[in-house]
Amino acid sequence: DGVDQYFSGAYTGNSTGAASWSMWFNTNISASRVLLGGATNNFIREQDSTQIDLGIDGTLLNYTVSITLQSWHLLIVTRDSLNNWRVYLDGVESSTGAQSSSNSLTVYNIGRRDSSNYWDGEIDDVQYYTSALTQSQITAIYNKDLK
Repeated sequence: DGVDQYFSGAYTGNSTGAASWSMWFNTNISASRVLLGGATNNFIREQDSTQIDLGIDGTLLNYTVSITLQSWHLLIVTRDSLNNWRVYLDGVESSTGAQSSSNSLTVYNIGRRDSSNYWDGEIDDVQYYTSALTQSQITAIYNKDLK
């Protein structure tokens, strides 16, 4: 509801190496809201309908996207073994491209950061991978889930 509902659960990894986070989301509001969050300055959030932000242990990375409100979207964040972070929306890599940070991302809340920025909408099928998904794997996940 964007006020106080979230899920805090199992630790979803500390990405000191290659990793990926995947989730489907739907929202009807364009505002700074956290999809996944955890330790201070660790989050994946929709900044507005044109930007996804990654808070990676104090480093802020911004990615240009185009989010249609009141529609379901697949968001995948990857980190490769060379510390390159990428954001994919609906199977397409952000035009921002790869950004580098050797910091780690620690998240364990779905729908909020620490005690703020609650998500206003729906989040489904959150997954964590211990590898950086490739473009072909991301395309396959997107196409499979649409069926």
